[in-house]
Amino acid sequence: MHSSKTTEKMKSATDVLKQHSTKHHSKALTGSTANLYPVVMDNGKTIIYISDKSKEEATRLKYMLRGQQTNPVIK
Repeated sequence: MHSSKTTEKMKSATDVLKQHSTKHHSKALTGSTANLYPVVMDNGKTIIYISDKSKEEATRLKYMLRGQQTNPVIK
């Protein structure tokens, strides 16, 4: 027979496992684009999915700046 402390520890461990399995459900769905907005760039060559449509312009700017940093123009 388990003592009450052991039973409490087991219950606590079980609760933590349940919480862990329910967190980040959208991240568990690998490749899921449900509830995301596509940002199409490079004439359709690149599509970035974002969760907040109001950040579309910022996403485009970040992508453009990132491309300039990785491919510097040599004169």
